[in-house]
Amino acid sequence: MLKDVVVKTRNVEIHSDSGYYDEAHRKAVLWGNLIMHGTDYKVVSDTMIYVEMPESLIFSRNAVLEDTVYLLRSDRVVDTRDSAFAVGNIYLKNKKNGLVFTGDSGVYVPDIRKGIVIGNAFVEIGRDTSKIEVRADMIAFTEDTFFAYNRVKTTSRSMSTTSDSAYFVQSDSTAFLWSGVEVDWEKGTAKADTAVIKFSVSRFKSMHLLGNATLMVKDTTGSVTLTGPEILVSAADSSNFVVEGIGDTKGQYLPVATKSEEKP
Repeated sequence: MLKDVVVKTRNVEIHSDSGYYDEAHRKAVLWGNLIMHGTDYKVVSDTMIYVEMPESLIFSRNAVLEDTVYLLRSDRVVDTRDSAFAVGNIYLKNKKNGLVFTGDSGVYVPDIRKGIVIGNAFVEIGRDTSKIEVRADMIAFTEDTFFAYNRVKTTSRSMSTTSDSAYFVQSDSTAFLWSGVEVDWEKGTAKADTAVIKFSVSRFKSMHLLGNATLMVKDTTGSVTLTGPEILVSAADSSNFVVEGIGDTKGQYLPVATKSEEKP
């Protein structure tokens, strides 16, 4: 049995009130005011298991890992020599820009500020009416960007999109979508092989559709449908926008039928 425990190993130092050491299995279990300090990060939790071979630190119950960029909270965190595995109810916050990631499990590498979130992966950019939400099977993140893979759905104030994959630049709210891109916009719909969408305060600012592009926009007078290799849409504000077809683009205008034109 151990009291006022201090463990020093590799580049970390661990403190706790109590614990015990199992010599046969070469492991220690610690609890009570437990905190670990790494080179530039720390971990706190209710309980920790230290395994000598292969060397790993298993933090469970209210485990929190924090460095200068990210705060990671999970049911269980396993700290190896160069990365941390998190399992169960992951909450990961980028403290610099406020992005919040959640998911079932994941991996974080403190030295290079990179990681992945797997299973019901979700990220929230911004808050309240200005937020953008992204859902996918897996999200891989760095300090300033993140990729989303498989069944990606992006939702903002003015539009929602689906695609197989996506890449987001956090600093200027730009989304690159590819493979099976579909857009449901407050002014209409769009499809393309690839799309580059810029947001401003969660509202759509511009949309560049590339490859087998189709755009349908409508108002009270009718609808316009464009098809072609490249279509560019730019929004001046929430109600005014400009559409440009590049290359061999074709269009069709369908006016809204008046009551005298409507069929029984």
